[in-house]
Amino acid sequence: MATIQPNAIGRKGYSVDEFCLVHGFSRSFFYKLKKQGKAPIVTKLGPQKQIITEEDAAAWRLAMSAQSAA
Repeated sequence: MATIQPNAIGRKGYSVDEFCLVHGFSRSFFYKLKKQGKAPIVTKLGPQKQIITEEDAAAWRLAMSAQSAA
């Protein structure tokens, strides 16, 4: 059986911690954004697992960019 390397397929989503790390802010700031209705969409996968899909992360970046330009 072939071993699949994590980056061979490409990133499809982030955990909340990974999203914060990649975007350069803390988890507490993420939840501050969420409280303000400005966080990306978080998809729940069961009772404990949450991901932010790459598509939702990209849409969030576009929305934040548009908000900054306004």
